[in-house]
Amino acid sequence: MSYLIEKRRRTAARVSVFCILLLLAAADLLFVARVRVKSLASGSYLLTELSRVHESLVASALGCWAVAAVLISLCVERALQPTAWVPLGVLLMRLQAVSLTLMAVFPPGLAGDGASLAPTLHQIGFYSALFFGAACPLVLAPSFRWDPEWTALTWPGRLATLLAVGTVLGLMLFPPGAGAFWEVSAVAALIFWLLLCAFGVLRSVRWGARSRRRAE
Repeated sequence: MSYLIEKRRRTAARVSVFCILLLLAAADLLFVARVRVKSLASGSYLLTELSRVHESLVASALGCWAVAAVLISLCVERALQPTAWVPLGVLLMRLQAVSLTLMAVFPPGLAGDGASLAPTLHQIGFYSALFFGAACPLVLAPSFRWDPEWTALTWPGRLATLLAVGTVLGLMLFPPGAGAFWEVSAVAALIFWLLLCAFGVLRSVRWGARSRRRAE
């Protein structure tokens, strides 16, 4: 039985490293797309404008982000002690992945194109990804302090919560095209939260290995 647990922990560690690489790739692709866009169209959010101008590049970034969110949710579900809020936090992480996929599959299209449902579905995915991404640390971060393997991440988790919720609320206070700073900050905060969860899985694996060595 202990062999199976150890094997599962090693698998979770490998998946977490892969997710970290995926999130870094997503951030890099979004950065490259942003550099190539000098100005935003009037009344357009940054991610929407990037998707319109560099559709394949941004779709790849959103795909990496979505896959990483799903895989991290699976690792967190197995590595974090199952307190009452963990299932809801994991569900929010997966719903964010669904929203990101919706954004990638339905690009906004050309400006002024009102004949297709793609722009509407893209915007639904955009707002849903922000909402679920900000709600996840708000629900899941308090669970860190109940798990001895995750206790050290309690304050970073609270910081991620403040950043995610604060930047998303700040973005909602600005009209499209005027809140580029807040949107970039919100994307960075949501990716930071997923990176924190991935590092938490890695830390829990190392912490468990050290505990077993001490017991021996």
